[in-house]
Amino acid sequence: MNPNNSRSTPRQIGLRLYVCASVVVSASIAAGEAGSLNARLLEASGPVGKAVIAVMVAMALVCLLDTLVNDMMRAPGLPWLAEQRSSGYVALGVLNLAWLWVMISRDLGTMLMLRYALDAAACVWVAAFDVRFRYVQQRRDAEQPEAAP
Repeated sequence: MNPNNSRSTPRQIGLRLYVCASVVVSASIAAGEAGSLNARLLEASGPVGKAVIAVMVAMALVCLLDTLVNDMMRAPGLPWLAEQRSSGYVALGVLNLAWLWVMISRDLGTMLMLRYALDAAACVWVAAFDVRFRYVQQRRDAEQPEAAP
């Protein structure tokens, strides 16, 4: 495997860190601040909402691990995780949409929903950009003839 396949541009790293941190911070606020809007939404969402949030946090932590180990350390440590990056962010985006669905189905809609929708869109952006970089750009680079020294 080409070691560049597990790398992203620095711009992408920032967006990936934001999306993962956003999920973890929101869940932390819901767990730690009983009177917060996040906590009230989580409590009112019932067991389905709690399950969605738990799986979403787990996926965000996996995606965060990928970023920290494969992009911020000198040598990629978990290349198999980097190869599944686009799948992880698609899953994280779907989980954000599942949380929106839980909120809407239980009439818990607030302006906070906009942030989850934007996070889902950011996840799709990360996945699409990763697929383009990993497969399309790498193929184009491989097809380019070597420049003579």
